[in-house]
Amino acid sequence: YAAFLSWAAMTSPYAVVYNSSSRTITNETLFYEGLYQYLNTNGSRYRQDVKFFDNNNPTQGIFASRTGAQISKNEYQGLGPEKFNAMEDLRADLAEAMPYDDARAFAFVFIFWERFGVIQDELIQNLAIALAVMCGIVFLLIYTLPIVTAVVVAIGATVLDVYGMAYFWGVQINFVVTIFLLIAIGLSVDYSAHIGHAFKEAHGTAEERVIEAMRGTGPPVFNAIFSTFISILILVTARTYIFEVFFQMFTLTTLFGGFHGLVVLPVLLCIMGGSKAAPEKAKSSHDDSAINVIGKKKVEHVALKDGDRKEALLANGHMDLRDLQIISD
Repeated sequence: YAAFLSWAAMTSPYAVVYNSSSRTITNETLFYEGLYQYLNTNGSRYRQDVKFFDNNNPTQGIFASRTGAQISKNEYQGLGPEKFNAMEDLRADLAEAMPYDDARAFAFVFIFWERFGVIQDELIQNLAIALAVMCGIVFLLIYTLPIVTAVVVAIGATVLDVYGMAYFWGVQINFVVTIFLLIAIGLSVDYSAHIGHAFKEAHGTAEERVIEAMRGTGPPVFNAIFSTFISILILVTARTYIFEVFFQMFTLTTLFGGFHGLVVLPVLLCIMGGSKAAPEKAKSSHDDSAINVIGKKKVEHVALKDGDRKEALLANGHMDLRDLQIISD
C-alpha cells in the first residue's frame, strides 16, 4: 500500500487528489482506477493479492485482498499449545487492527496448529467413551460389581500412567499419540480382565481365590506381556516418528499394563473381592451305606436297616428296579 501511494503521488491524475499529510487519495473513483493501473504496471508483483469485483470496471470496488507477513520463530517455539496460542494471538491482533469482520490470518502451518487447540479435549472425550464401553463389556463378562470395579481401576490406572509417563518421555499429544492411547485401553483390558474372571470363578477366601486365579491365569498373562514386549523391541532403533511413538507407547502399555494386571489387581481383589463358598454337592436321598451290591449272588427282598429308612435291594451284578421294594416299619 505504501508503494502504491508513493507511485500515485508522482503519477497524474492521481497526484492531484493525493493528500500527503494523511497519505490518502481523497477521490474514491480515482483511487480504484489508480490502484488497478498500478497493479498492471509498476505493482504487477502484487496483482494476485487484489481481486476486483469487475476488472473491466474497477470503480465497483475490491472483492478481496491479501497481504503477506512473517511471524517470528520465537513466537511459536516449544510445544503444540504454544503454537496454537501464537496463532490465536495473531488472529486477535488482526481483528483489533482491521475494521472488517471477515479479515482472517492464515498460513499453511495453521492447518496443523489448529489441532493443538482441540486435541486435549478430544483425547479426554475419546478416552472417556472408550473406558465407558470397556466398563460395560467387563461388567457383562464378569457381572460382579466389586471385581468389575477392581478391574476398571487397574485399567484406568494403566492408561493414566501411560499418559503421564509419555509426557516425561518427551511425547507430545497429537493425533498419533491419541490413537495409541486408545489402543492402550484394549491391551490393558487383556491383562486385567482374564485375572478378574478367573478370580470370579475361584472359591474360598479372597486370598485363596487370588492364589487360585494367579496360579491358573497369571502365567498366560505374563507370557502375553513378555511376547508383546519382545515383538516391539525391533523398533527400538527406528527413526521414523510414527514408529518411534509406536515403540514408546506400546512399551509403556505392556509394562504398566502388566504391572497393574499382575501386581495391583490381585491386591485390589484381596481387598474388594471377598470370599466365595464352594457349591454344595448334591446329596443322595438314601445313605450310601444302605446300598450294597452283593457279588453276583441273587438275593431277594433283602432288608437293610439304617436308622429310620429300610430298603430292599435285588443284586445280581446289577440292580433290577422291578424287584426293588421299600419296607417300612
